[in-house]
Amino acid sequence: GKYFKYAIGEIVLVVIGILIALSINNWNEKNKYKKKELTVLSELQKDLKSNESIIGGCIRYDSNIIASFNIIIDHIQHKRPYTDSLKTHFASLIEWCAYEVNDNTYENVKQTLGLELISNDSVRKKIIYLYEDGYAFGTRNIENDEATLHRTLMLPLFSKLFMVEESENQIDLAIAVPIDYDQLLENNEFLTSLKLSSNKRKQSISTDRKMYIKTTELINIIEKKLKKKSINNE
Repeated sequence: GKYFKYAIGEIVLVVIGILIALSINNWNEKNKYKKKELTVLSELQKDLKSNESIIGGCIRYDSNIIASFNIIIDHIQHKRPYTDSLKTHFASLIEWCAYEVNDNTYENVKQTLGLELISNDSVRKKIIYLYEDGYAFGTRNIENDEATLHRTLMLPLFSKLFMVEESENQIDLAIAVPIDYDQLLENNEFLTSLKLSSNKRKQSISTDRKMYIKTTELINIIEKKLKKKSINNE
C-alpha cells in the first residue's frame, strides 16, 4: 500500500510537471506569436505611410495639371490671345501621375505567415479591404482608363496640333507650342477632348483622395493597436 501511494504520488508529480511545462511552452509560443504580430503591424504601418506619401504626391501633381486644363479651356472658350505662359500648360495635357502602392509586407505575410496572424478581426478586415479592393481599384482600373483615354484620344490630337520643345528653365522638362493657335481656338474636337480628359482626371483625383483618407485612417488605427499591445506586453 505504501509503495502504491508512493507510485501514485510520483505519477501525479510527473503529470503536474508536464502540465506546467506545456503551459510555459504555450505561453512562450503566444509571446512569439504576439511579437510577430507586432512586427508585422509595424512593417505594415511603414508601408502605409509610404503609400500615404505617394498618393498625396499624385493628388498634388494631378491637381496642378487640372489647373492647366482649366486655364487652356478658359482661353479657348473665351478666345483669349496667346501668351508664352501657355507653353507649360499645353505640355501638361499628356501628363498624369501613375503610381504603384507599396504592398511588400502585405503580400509577404499573406504568402507566408498568413493574415490570420493579425488577431483583431476589424483591423485585419480593414487591411485586406484596402489592399485587395481599394488599392486595386484606384491603381489599376482608374489608371487603365486614363492610359486608354490618353492613347486613343489626347495623344493623337496632341501630336497633330503641337510641337514639343525642350524648356529653357530647369523647372519644366518640356514645353508644347501650338502649330496654329488661331485654328486651335476653333477646334471643337480639341475642346471636347480637353473636357473629357479633365473630367477623367478629376475622377482619378477623387478616387485617390478616398484612398488617401482610408490609408491615413488605417495608419492611425494600427498606431493605437501597437501602443496598446506594447503596454500590455510590458
